Amino acid sequence: MPKSKAAFADKNGGDDKNGGDDGEPNPEPSPGFTNQNGNSFDQTIQLRPAPDKGRILSPDEIKAAIASGNAATLTLLLTYLNVNYPGKILDVKLRAIGSNYVYEVKLLSKAIFLRTLMLNAKTMQKFS
Repeated sequence: MPKSKAAFADKNGGDDKNGGDDGEPNPEPSPGFTNQNGNSFDQTIQLRPAPDKGRILSPDEIKAAIASGNAATLTLLLTYLNVNYPGKILDVKLRAIGSNYVYEVKLLSKAIFLRTLMLNAKTMQKFS
């Protein structure tokens, strides 16, 4: 038995305002959330843009960057890290951010926390 058109009316008694049976409910503004302690929170989310992490270079691009002097060798980087940031090196990536080359280094420090360093590939200074 087919349902009547009234069965598809929205909760306010009118037809779908979008003019079709797309199955999508009409969006309604949502009030702030109140937790069990009575504290209310605004549900709007403020997002900050993510910092540009650039792109990871291919092995051929890495060789070219090191050969041109735009990036330090891995041996030099590891020596620098062992002296200045003791711990276990977990991952090293060379990235191109704008016109800069940056080593992204993940290491587990002696204090047992994960640390991610962004170092200028040429000068070994922190990159921000």
